[in-house]
Amino acid sequence: MIIRCVSEADLVSALAAVNVIFEDNIKFKRAEYISSSRGGGESWRVTLTVNNSRAPGSRVAVGYNAGRRIAAACWHVYGFFMDFLPDEAIIIASGVKSRPGDRWVDRNIGSTYYPGWYSESCDCSTSDLTFPLPAVFWSSDYNEPMIVVDNWAEHDRIERIIKGMASDGMRCPVLEWRDPHNPDHVESFEAGRVELGFSDEYRHCDICFSYIVRTSPDSYSWQLSGYNFEDGKLACSDCMDNDEDLKMDLLQEHVNANKLLNDSIIDPSVNGWSMLQDPVYPGDNWRFANGMHPGQSDSPALQIEVLNAAGIDCLFTGFVQQFDVHWYVWVQDGFEAVAVRVLQSSYHGLGYDPAAEMAKVLKGGRSDHYTMTTRTISPDEFVKGIGK
Repeated sequence: MIIRCVSEADLVSALAAVNVIFEDNIKFKRAEYISSSRGGGESWRVTLTVNNSRAPGSRVAVGYNAGRRIAAACWHVYGFFMDFLPDEAIIIASGVKSRPGDRWVDRNIGSTYYPGWYSESCDCSTSDLTFPLPAVFWSSDYNEPMIVVDNWAEHDRIERIIKGMASDGMRCPVLEWRDPHNPDHVESFEAGRVELGFSDEYRHCDICFSYIVRTSPDSYSWQLSGYNFEDGKLACSDCMDNDEDLKMDLLQEHVNANKLLNDSIIDPSVNGWSMLQDPVYPGDNWRFANGMHPGQSDSPALQIEVLNAAGIDCLFTGFVQQFDVHWYVWVQDGFEAVAVRVLQSSYHGLGYDPAAEMAKVLKGGRSDHYTMTTRTISPDEFVKGIGK
């Protein structure tokens, strides 16, 4: 085959990746420099072969001499080799032009009377091969196996490996994931089921190193299915469920703190805390809000201040919506009545209505709290995204 727009180092790198799968049995039979490529890089004429015709990656005859061992590289070797080349590579094999990542082309390499497919002329369908996949974690958000990558180049490389594992004639190995908290919980799955995520959106748990946690919001109501402690340690929800000390650490980090406690991980009510009831509507939880709807001017920071001044600790649970945040106030058991009186008798708002102040600015008026800057963006900024 002829490969364009690559360097010799690219060929060597692709061969090394192939040998991880085929147990160092693959080598160049020919790697001849042809010329410089118009699109950059160089053109090479490449043929792959094997060190041992009875080791992984070797050909087996099909058709009339079916079963005879051949000292040549099989269809899967070539497929993986092409996929491990840089994206800009152009490959011409058997008269077909392709790029890394394109579907592998199969063909009849037998005869009219004794046909045989190239993809079947090897033992790859029965061999136990090792694939260069990174660690597979379990996503507690989506209940699926996941591999985390740093960039698109790594994403595409691993995707091609998975595609090759599931290609025609290749036995897709069954992978396993074991729950570190429950030895009887074992998930078995084919590699094709593995999802790929990026490291700026997902991160593995620093406690069990088995679960993966989404760390980037994907909706207005999103909450982390775990907790990122102040020391940078990330614990998944499963580790939190199985460690009372972690739960208490989480609870303490939210006492008198201007942030919401995720009550799906820890229930304050079973740890000596009570949610304040609405004094105007008995039986309802007392809900506060801050946002862009009229009247949403409550301040959790001021609530902490007035309650602490009365000797009362507090914490918050709640939820986020598109234009506002809502929360509930919790105090330690026995302080509910006093806390309600403190909040009723003291001011704990911003002192202005965010919605009204924003409306002023949007209408061209002046506000002491908000400013607005307008400018015309170019078509290119609109397409790429502002600031990119």
